[in-house]
Amino acid sequence: MSDERDTLSEFVVATAAKSGVPGAAVGVWVDGQEIYGCHGVTSVENPLPVD
Repeated sequence: MSDERDTLSEFVVATAAKSGVPGAAVGVWVDGQEIYGCHGVTSVENPLPVD
C-alpha cells in the first residue's frame, strides 16, 4: 500500500504545483483501504498544513 500512497502523493504535489494552488488533499477508497495524499498549506494568508 505504501507504493500506492507514494504514487498518489507525487500526483498531488505535481498537480498542486501545476495548478498554482498552495495545497491539496486527495483520498481514495480502494479494495477496503483508504489511500490519501496531502501537500502544502490551506492558504497563503493563513498557512496551516493540509492534512
